Amino acid sequence: MVSNLAETHGHPSLGTKAPIRIPYRQVIRSAFEADNRQLSLTYLRRKKRAEPLALVELHGSYQNDDVDVPTLWAESFMNHIYEDNGVQRRRRLKVLVNPHGGIRKGVAIFEKVVEPIFRAAQCILDVTRHTDTTHRGHAFDLAKNLALEYDAIVTVSGDGLIHEVLNGFAQHEDPRKALSLAIAPIPAGSGNGLSLNLLGAESGKRTISFMSQAVGLMADLDIGTENLRWMGDTRFMVGLLRGIIKFKPCPVQLSYKIAEADKEKMADDLLKLQTQRNNQVQTSIPPVATGGLPPLVNLPDDSEGWITYDEPLLYVYAGKGPFVARDYMAFPVSQPDDGLIDVMAQPVLHYVKAYAYRIKPLNPKGALAVDGEIFPFEEFQVEVHQKLATLLSPYGYYAADFSPPHSKALVNKIISELEREANIARNRALLEELELKQAVAGLGMASSESKSAVKTKAKPVQPKKRVKKEITEVAPRRQSSRLKRTIVDHNESPSKRQKREAEMEVLRAQEAEERLEAEELARIASRPRRHDLGLSVLVGDEDGPEEVSSLRTTLQDVMKQSHPRRVADPEAFIYDQQHKKETDEVKALRERLQSLKIVSRAKVTQDRVYSAAYHPEVSKDLIFFGDKHGQLGIWDARAPPDEALDDDGELETNENAEGGRYWRLQMHWPATSKSSISSIKIDPSNAHNVYTTSYDCSVRRLSFETGISNQIYATEDGTLLSGIDLDSSGNEMWLSDTLGGVTHIDLRQSPFKTRWIWDTRNLGEISSHLSDAAPGTSGVEYGTETVNKWLETDSAKGCVRAEWRHDKSVSSAYWDPRGRSIVSTSYDDKLRLWEIPSERFASPEPFPSSRPFSQLAHDCQTGKWLTILRAQWSPNPDVYPHFTGDLLARLTDKEK
Repeated sequence: MVSNLAETHGHPSLGTKAPIRIPYRQVIRSAFEADNRQLSLTYLRRKKRAEPLALVELHGSYQNDDVDVPTLWAESFMNHIYEDNGVQRRRRLKVLVNPHGGIRKGVAIFEKVVEPIFRAAQCILDVTRHTDTTHRGHAFDLAKNLALEYDAIVTVSGDGLIHEVLNGFAQHEDPRKALSLAIAPIPAGSGNGLSLNLLGAESGKRTISFMSQAVGLMADLDIGTENLRWMGDTRFMVGLLRGIIKFKPCPVQLSYKIAEADKEKMADDLLKLQTQRNNQVQTSIPPVATGGLPPLVNLPDDSEGWITYDEPLLYVYAGKGPFVARDYMAFPVSQPDDGLIDVMAQPVLHYVKAYAYRIKPLNPKGALAVDGEIFPFEEFQVEVHQKLATLLSPYGYYAADFSPPHSKALVNKIISELEREANIARNRALLEELELKQAVAGLGMASSESKSAVKTKAKPVQPKKRVKKEITEVAPRRQSSRLKRTIVDHNESPSKRQKREAEMEVLRAQEAEERLEAEELARIASRPRRHDLGLSVLVGDEDGPEEVSSLRTTLQDVMKQSHPRRVADPEAFIYDQQHKKETDEVKALRERLQSLKIVSRAKVTQDRVYSAAYHPEVSKDLIFFGDKHGQLGIWDARAPPDEALDDDGELETNENAEGGRYWRLQMHWPATSKSSISSIKIDPSNAHNVYTTSYDCSVRRLSFETGISNQIYATEDGTLLSGIDLDSSGNEMWLSDTLGGVTHIDLRQSPFKTRWIWDTRNLGEISSHLSDAAPGTSGVEYGTETVNKWLETDSAKGCVRAEWRHDKSVSSAYWDPRGRSIVSTSYDDKLRLWEIPSERFASPEPFPSSRPFSQLAHDCQTGKWLTILRAQWSPNPDVYPHFTGDLLARLTDKEK
């Protein structure tokens, strides 16, 4: 559905103007008059950016004979604007115009601005104008006895008229239903605090307030400036300055039932609410309730949980809604429907959110203003009646723009959390759709049926206890004489003093030497490790030789078989469209996947996982994980865990304990985010070698046979490596980097690298085809311009076979085991599939088409706490080709 109306119009003498884009909510009416063949369009728009919205009418003549076409167009357009968006036409409105409010322009504003818009929208108006107003409080009487047959009440005035209407509704014979009638305030007063929020005040009778209650200075600056209404909302600033100069205290006792005093948390809650509402449609009006006003929750004699101040105050100011005047945002973190009231008081407290508060005057002289109106200065209590009344708003929430300094980072955090929660919900729904019930249960996700039942939280896995070795000090540590605070004997002889000063000088020199040595060790520790590293160094001293020995035993067990990567037949699983065998293959695969369940859990690495690889050893579930700080975790998922004893010496049993055994190897150094392991690859010809690429700009190889990790390659200019792949022989390596480079390494030669700058943008991943052959040149680097020129020559014929531009960045693209299908993952939330017949590779000609044969909508934004999604093919050549993201996407079509 198109969200904007684009209209181009001009004048012969003025020339054609640029297109004008009007939001649908600003379109008032479209109509066609068959008698004079005139098509009209009425809408609101600003002639200049700083000007308010104005009513605009466009007229055009229809020249053809068939008048049904424009008639149907105008009517269907109106249906699209109104009914399709849940908005009724020809609303019946009760309009109250106050000629005396604020700057006394209410009548002019209504007749010149508001009424023409209502008439253009064909609204049915019942207007009470200034000539019909008989006395102060007339609006209260009208609202109290109003027949509830209108769609909304329109008030053209300041805040006082709204106050009267609300309190009139509170005295109506059916106050609940009356208060549910929407109020549309048209600002024509001084302050124009237009946020409708209802509170209850108890002092023998109940009064409805929608904006604020002021005591002391804040009441004086409102009530005491009535004679300055001609200044507009500037009068409030004048009153404030005058009150600060006088600094007249207000003798009252303030009590409040606090809900929140942490200002940072208030701001965080507000930003979270705003972020959630940015993704929601307009707020709908709740069902109308009937009956009397709701009962008070906090009774006047309650004292539990209340805080009381007896000291004289300069002012107390409480309310709902950020703005109380154009230039004064008194309650910036106020929320429309949180059931709390924001309270300010000086000098005892600054700003809190409260469930309720009370004011008890200690002196009969004082000022109280409620919604800008004078009230008797006597004891009262205020609490919130949550969601009692309705206010019409184009947004459905407060339009105040309040952003604390840390809001940008917080908003990003909130958005990530919301995306993560939405992603979990989508995963759960799709898993259930695929009938993977056991997988849902294994993932600890509650089904949609049980969501409304009692919520249970899955207990986190409990990391196993690692016993640290105790270090026995051979001798006490050296301590400086300054720390010893040596007492100097003033009667010591010159020789003793000379000896003492010499000893102190030696100690200072030793301390300086130790400090320099520690600094040098720290510098060495912060440098990348480029030399060969054994298992004892990789595992570290903390875990001890026992961990090294158990890891070495596990690796030796894996070496009993070679596990070369098998190359799939390019023609495997190729069937005609109606071939029954393909249906049977998919059905068998689905049946196997339905029995998936979680069999083991463990926190294998200390920090966030960036990459993972599954070893082909069939007798073990051996998985490798690379984390954010350069640590390689090796997890034998089904190995029996170590037996642990509790404090009483008994065997410890814990159903949430970690499963299997794991080892942590500091493969890349330093152990910071500069060494994140970006990818892991198992040697395809010899599964006893594991390759890792890291943000420390290096590639390392861990050999199971020798237990040595050695550096294979490192960039010279600090370019970050993002991906790695090897051909089926394991002799040729391909690397991608964040500067758009592709590097080819022949592991049999030295020097053995060639680098092409394929694209100046980041290459996120690389996947080599089974038939790729490397050129003979080695140790050479080519820039983007050189590569592009070479691609245009005859020598490069057949090099670039196809190219497809995604809408946004591509996270990954992988070949399947057969070497004929590709799946790509993109930031545009789509997975794309290509199928290339094997005979295409026999010819050097470009592929006839590079268009993907299918694309799947898929949430590729995995959230802040997860590594970016990369859909990958299953490496098993014996099963029907399928790839995994967070789901088995090829199985979403049950009919296939």
